[in-house]
Amino acid sequence: MTAELRRSLLRLRNALWPARAESELEREIAAHLDLLEDDYVRRGLPRDTARLAARRAFGGVEQAKDDQRDTRSFLWLDDGRRDLRQAGRLLIRNPLFSLTAALSIGIGIGANTAVFTVATALLFHPPAGVVEPDRLVDIGATFNRVGFGPQSYPNYVDIRRRTATLDGVYALTLFPRPMSYVATDRREAERIFVTPVTVNYFTTLGVVPAAGRLFDQRDSDEPGASPLAVVSHQFWTTHFSADPAVVGRTLSINGGIFTIVGVTPKGFHGTGIRSGDAWIPLGMGNAVSANRAGAWLLLGGRLKSGVPLSQASAELEALGASLQQEFPDENRGRGLRAAPLSPVPGNSNVVGAFVLLLGGIVVVVLAIACANVVGVLMARAEARRAEIAVRLAIGAGRRRLIRQLLTETFVLFALGGAIGLALARIATSVVVSRLPRLPFPIELSLAMARPLPVGA
Repeated sequence: MTAELRRSLLRLRNALWPARAESELEREIAAHLDLLEDDYVRRGLPRDTARLAARRAFGGVEQAKDDQRDTRSFLWLDDGRRDLRQAGRLLIRNPLFSLTAALSIGIGIGANTAVFTVATALLFHPPAGVVEPDRLVDIGATFNRVGFGPQSYPNYVDIRRRTATLDGVYALTLFPRPMSYVATDRREAERIFVTPVTVNYFTTLGVVPAAGRLFDQRDSDEPGASPLAVVSHQFWTTHFSADPAVVGRTLSINGGIFTIVGVTPKGFHGTGIRSGDAWIPLGMGNAVSANRAGAWLLLGGRLKSGVPLSQASAELEALGASLQQEFPDENRGRGLRAAPLSPVPGNSNVVGAFVLLLGGIVVVVLAIACANVVGVLMARAEARRAEIAVRLAIGAGRRRLIRQLLTETFVLFALGGAIGLALARIATSVVVSRLPRLPFPIELSLAMARPLPVGA
């Protein structure tokens, strides 16, 4: 270890443990004074006279201590510690000022954090348990080039077969459906929410099961062909105590017997904010309609490696035009459009505009809060003019005073930030709880709180 590094480490130790350094300093100065005193005694002076002479020769003890503290520690750390203590004392001495300023800051920060937390969950949060979500797209139907709506099953089949830019195209019902559930070893029925999906749904998303397997090419979308079910991790935990032996068990859903083949990973609830308890093949939950004019399915797909969204979108537009020509009666005016995966397919712009409006409102609230704090700080500074003048008169440097005032402001804003985070957590839960009740559950993954289920 080099001498410079050793010296730096010793200084850091003295700064972090000042009591130990102070004790060593006291012993060192006392040793110097004793040596000087003994030297004067050897020269023939009486002990009392020698002690006074030693102190005169040594100089000011407190000044020597200050010089040693400056050289044996990091001065800025010591000053920072003293500034923090002084800032804390001043805040405690003026509780009304401290509470007013901290609450103003906290309300502004809390409101902004709550709004942007919900916005992130609605617009930017990637779905849990999905592989490479940036390669996933939503496929919507347009009418006269406007909108982003659901599709029919026959159109889904044609899109899946004809696309060359997508690795897979899946479909699922618009919303999870309430169904009656009865375990085979129980008599009581309860309501659960089940989502019918095409059997390539989990494969296209790249979902890895927590237990068992998920739907794959061995299964079928044909009506009645695959009486299978995949349950959510939460349903598995609450109803089966996370027992791995659940795979192979049967349950009754709307009177039909389904065999559980697997469990989704923890946190997975699909690609949107819709949440459910189980997934079944599309043909088991619906009479797969041959009506091409019907619109009851949400479509999505995965871009092939190296294929940009613009290329896939152009292909889907061409497919939509082709389907209009082939089936003019059912698809008149209908086209296709691809968009990046979103928790609210086709409505990202509307939700984004609403969130932007809320964001503008809370930014104004934050600006008002900051203006209030500035006014309070200026009034406080005016009241402290005499104190600052006295400090300057007894030798305090302007830079040192500025650093002290900045430290006080930092402590005040840190307190306000802590209050803001606490208010943001409460406000986020309140905002989510005030969302309109829906006939199906939704789930928002919020950074400020645990995932919150909302809805039925």
